[in-house]
Amino acid sequence: VVPTASQFTVAPYLGYRSFSDTGIKNGPNIGLKLMGSFSRDLGFDTGIGFVPTLQNDKSQLVYTFDFLFSKHVSTLGRFRFFGLAGLGGRISSVANVGLAAGLGVRNPLSEDAAASLDIIYGPDFLVRLGMDMKLRFDERHSSGARGLDAPKIVDATKLDALVDVLIRVPEVRYQTAIRRPVLQDATSRWFAKNAELSAAFGLLDLTPVSTEKDTYLFLPSREVSLLEGARMLTRATYLPKMLADESLPISLTVVDLPGVEYISSLWVEDEYGQLVRTLIDRELRGVGDFSYQWDGLNAAGERIPAGKYVVKVSLEDRANNRVVAENQSVVTVVDRSSFNWNWSEAKESLFTDISSNHPDRSLINTWIGMGNTPRVINNRRDMDRAQQSSVFGPSQSMTRISFIMSLSRSLEYLGAKSYTIPDLSPYSDVNSLPKDVQERIGLYISELDYGGDDQGRLRLYDPITRAEAVTLLGRFLHWQSKRFEFPLP
Repeated sequence: VVPTASQFTVAPYLGYRSFSDTGIKNGPNIGLKLMGSFSRDLGFDTGIGFVPTLQNDKSQLVYTFDFLFSKHVSTLGRFRFFGLAGLGGRISSVANVGLAAGLGVRNPLSEDAAASLDIIYGPDFLVRLGMDMKLRFDERHSSGARGLDAPKIVDATKLDALVDVLIRVPEVRYQTAIRRPVLQDATSRWFAKNAELSAAFGLLDLTPVSTEKDTYLFLPSREVSLLEGARMLTRATYLPKMLADESLPISLTVVDLPGVEYISSLWVEDEYGQLVRTLIDRELRGVGDFSYQWDGLNAAGERIPAGKYVVKVSLEDRANNRVVAENQSVVTVVDRSSFNWNWSEAKESLFTDISSNHPDRSLINTWIGMGNTPRVINNRRDMDRAQQSSVFGPSQSMTRISFIMSLSRSLEYLGAKSYTIPDLSPYSDVNSLPKDVQERIGLYISELDYGGDDQGRLRLYDPITRAEAVTLLGRFLHWQSKRFEFPLP
């Protein structure tokens, strides 16, 4: 239900009507439309007008009538497109009314006005231009405040002496712009989609191509170093937190006598007054303080573009469906080029080969804090050796088992539960692994549904390449997207 459902729109229009009867000349159609809405996407559009024309060479006014249902079908930038269907035609001396259908386009000019274009085909063919202006009958709109600069739509004390609703949101919300780099050496390759997905979220360090803007080399066959793998996996693990930190906190305070309840609605509009997202849809709420988080997605689950947005709240009396208080606040959404990664700090480096001013010291400490170890597993004997080491070895190549073990710890860190060790017999190169390693591999296989290469091998001790790493990261990102409900580009 729309909080402003009692609004109607009136529109004078000028058009051109082509008559199906050969005895009536085509001419300009002048009239007035009245429109209303049943919901945010469904409404009606009725119009009455006249055409000064000639009928059998005699001057005559032909009166026209149209009653159409409208259904919002798409939005492109500021333009909203509607499907139209109903009845239309002439109601003068030579009446001809029948089924009609067409397409309408609206371009909002302000909160209360929009330009419109309708193309309708029925007993006659009609093209009309209109200026849609809202008529408001709710007393909550009686104040003159309009637009983004109005801190409050109406003074609630004028409606009910004790009722008020306060809304507080930050003035600015920062969101990380999704990158769209061109990976010159990954185009149309088997790993291309996963490489582009990993690059979009800033998980990869790319080599720029100096001659072309936003074009990079991916270097798919290069072996992943321990430091590079730690960067990839730590960034990927912290991605849901970074996205959650970008959510907009919304605080509401409902003021009235204890025990009183109201029908509450909370929604977000863009600066042109178009609905972006409904956060509370006519839910029963009492007095007190309430907190909400808006994740910056629209109703279709898509990231919103940068710009100004209005967060609105209304309280409705349960007894007579009368709005008794309403408020709004404006937030500016700003894109930034990269995530503000917030790694854990340590007073000193954990490794002798990582200095206190090393740019990745905090990231490495965070990666180690998730239970990882710099010990790269190159063979079966390495699994039984002590895990503590004073040397990190950032340039050593990471093996597939080391990457898989770290990825499994990331899954566990984000709440995945250990499963019963799966049957590893199909993997021809896995023999007599320690139980803890089998459990890690089992969690990785169960959660990410990965079954090895085309020959049924995990190739645990082979160095992992960047192409192979982004394939596993892509599965991890899809897993996170479902678990934490954020969209993938």
